[in-house]
Amino acid sequence: MTITRINASMLKLAILSGAKRLETNKDWINDLNVFPVPDGDTGTNMTLTIMAAAKEVAGVEEITMEKIAKAMSSGSLRGARGNSGVILSQLFRGFARHVENFDEINAQVLADALVKASETAYKAVMKPKEGTILTVARIMAERAQELIAEVDEAGGADASGDGMGSGAEGVSPRPRYADGEDMLPFLEAIIAAGDEALERTPELLPVLKQAGVVDSGGQGLMQVLKGALDGLLGKETAVKISPEPTKKSFAPGKTPVQQRPSIADIETSDIKFGYCTEFIINAAKAFTDEDEDALKTYLSSIGDSLVCVSDGEVVKIHVHTNDPGLAIQKGLSYGPLSRMKIDNMREEHEERLLDEMRSAGELGEGYAGGEAGAGSGSGATANGTGAGGPHGESGGAAGGSGGGLYGTGNGGAEAGGNTGTGYGAGEYGNAGGGYGIYGTGGDGGTIGYGIYGGGAAGGSGGHRDFGFIAVSVGGGLGEIFRGIGADELIEGGQTMNPSTQDMLDAIDRLDADVIYIFPNNKNIILAAQQAQALTEGKEIVVVPSKTVPQGIAALVNFLPDLSPDENLANMQEEMRRVRSGQITYAVRSTSIDGFDIEEGDVMGLGDHGLIAVGKDVAETAFDTTKALVEDDTELVTIYYGADVTEGDAEALAGRLREACPHVEVELQNGGQPVYYYLVSAE
Repeated sequence: MTITRINASMLKLAILSGAKRLETNKDWINDLNVFPVPDGDTGTNMTLTIMAAAKEVAGVEEITMEKIAKAMSSGSLRGARGNSGVILSQLFRGFARHVENFDEINAQVLADALVKASETAYKAVMKPKEGTILTVARIMAERAQELIAEVDEAGGADASGDGMGSGAEGVSPRPRYADGEDMLPFLEAIIAAGDEALERTPELLPVLKQAGVVDSGGQGLMQVLKGALDGLLGKETAVKISPEPTKKSFAPGKTPVQQRPSIADIETSDIKFGYCTEFIINAAKAFTDEDEDALKTYLSSIGDSLVCVSDGEVVKIHVHTNDPGLAIQKGLSYGPLSRMKIDNMREEHEERLLDEMRSAGELGEGYAGGEAGAGSGSGATANGTGAGGPHGESGGAAGGSGGGLYGTGNGGAEAGGNTGTGYGAGEYGNAGGGYGIYGTGGDGGTIGYGIYGGGAAGGSGGHRDFGFIAVSVGGGLGEIFRGIGADELIEGGQTMNPSTQDMLDAIDRLDADVIYIFPNNKNIILAAQQAQALTEGKEIVVVPSKTVPQGIAALVNFLPDLSPDENLANMQEEMRRVRSGQITYAVRSTSIDGFDIEEGDVMGLGDHGLIAVGKDVAETAFDTTKALVEDDTELVTIYYGADVTEGDAEALAGRLREACPHVEVELQNGGQPVYYYLVSAE
């Protein structure tokens, strides 16, 4: 069989076939993960990403190259899950942006599209690593360009028409893969180059060599491309578009089971670039990739915290700089500007510090009372004199009649007013006046009068200045995040990374000007950043929390009087003070970080790798937790999971108190699956 060009129908078939092959091999790809933790990870994330693209492609009725390309790009961008899924979606995006300009794809168009795909994916990653899916994609793009440059000296098409062949005297050699020539050897050679690059990934990334595996993301990409070639060759490609997966624990036969907040400060000297500068460029002509690169390079030379998002006509700029005039002048060189905004962050920060110092108590009047929603409740509180507690949390939310540190009021204790008739706030004063904290239906929906703002009871409240989205799994962790201010919880984590679309849906549900997203997993940060880039009309701040303890530390240190940039800096500083530990089990045998691990072993993971490996949960948890404690550690919080009894958790906490008497130890029921314990040391 020969393939001289790829039309839109063939591209559609290739995408669907690639999705099918990846889905078939996803478990095998999951097994390539370096850390043998029980998560879905690379194979699952890439499969869910490409299935989102396949679903959109399958729904295209008018089959044109432009429509198929846009469907594969849009579907994968919104469906992207995890780092590997986001990178795959960026490869699709770059590829699609090139081929959408052609009716058919020949070898030259394909080679250029592969280069565009690789460049787009590299740009999407802040610190690209070689030995990953990025390397495999780049090597294939480079090989495609080499092949395009090859000529057929021995014969080939008769360009002169004299029947002498391309090698005849006086006739220029014909490109081996010129338009109209068979592309099949070209496609096979590109895939062979990808396989070779994949086999070399352990030489580029020592952790792969140590684990005895190739890069799982690169393997996933190769499965997609091999499946795509199968589709072009007319092989079996039936694809079943499955519904969204249900969230589940990877621990067989184990079921989930089903609480505390502090304020920090930042110095103005920490603000290196003092002016937050934002504007939109309405490009006078097409804003090319070269223009984008040049603008980014210039703005990076005069500031930091750069965001540059373009659709070719409108360019959104955000940069911190000490000379906003230079940024604006550069922007004007591309076209007229709109929505210009310049804030002196040092001055704002100093003013807010003075305001805080004038307030009664640490947060008593300024941050308490009034922000807890309308109502006429009263009563003195432990941390302030307003109609509310330390976070505006107690009493008065909806006409309650009592105060107290966390506002127990007249309506009962932890979920005050759950019956729909009680008064007073709940444990954290989220509702009150007949609305339960987490009730549904007649109980008033979620939160009602939230910690940080008013709004109608039920739902997530009305319009507010800011809102919070947290990724979490487990009933106890959900309650903790709700209790410290999260408006929207996205179920997910290591066992199921939420998609970019999940993030966008949560953003849509929140009626707020500024929305903070806490991914709480390093494999979810890219998807959150992708949702940030796709959102218009709201300012999205991605707080790069890599663990649940980091996310909790960041959220409790939110200060409503700080700007988004100041809050982000403050939260990141607080996250740096947190050391995290996770105790789980191995799903396969391997060697890593100097440990020989057997399937079923208990592992303790820290922020930078393995801390302990053992056969016993209690011993490994203790060794891991004790290793997190340093001389300056003041507080250790242990969140025990669904597979741990309260008694076992109490025993661990008691043992740690004896071993580290200078440290306060708190115990919380996280209810999380997969991880026996999550540990925070501050």
